[in-house]
Amino acid sequence: MSYIAEPLDCNVTLQRTNAAGTLMTFDYSTGVTVEDIRIDSCKVKTLISKYGVVKDAAGLAGLLGARFWPVGVTAGVVFGWAWNNQSQLIGCSRSGKGIRLRQWAGIITGCYSQ
Repeated sequence: MSYIAEPLDCNVTLQRTNAAGTLMTFDYSTGVTVEDIRIDSCKVKTLISKYGVVKDAAGLAGLLGARFWPVGVTAGVVFGWAWNNQSQLIGCSRSGKGIRLRQWAGIITGCYSQ
């Protein structure tokens, strides 16, 4: 007896929850994993300050590598990524409660107060 595997519909989106309770979604049509993460207010403050450190380091790298354009471009991308994520966290954590955020490939695409 042989079994023929049915191909998955390319538009299927699978969802699963990992051990930390993070909802993870994988979209076969784009190959992207999206995570919905819940973070308490204390951890949010720490995360915001860490993004500030990354922005400072990227700015310094951009200045030091200004003569070598790949370093400047890379530093600009990293700075933009850290600035976006930090801004999103600051905006949704103003209530002082925990947050729920959605991230795609390390980029926060949505942030909501809990």
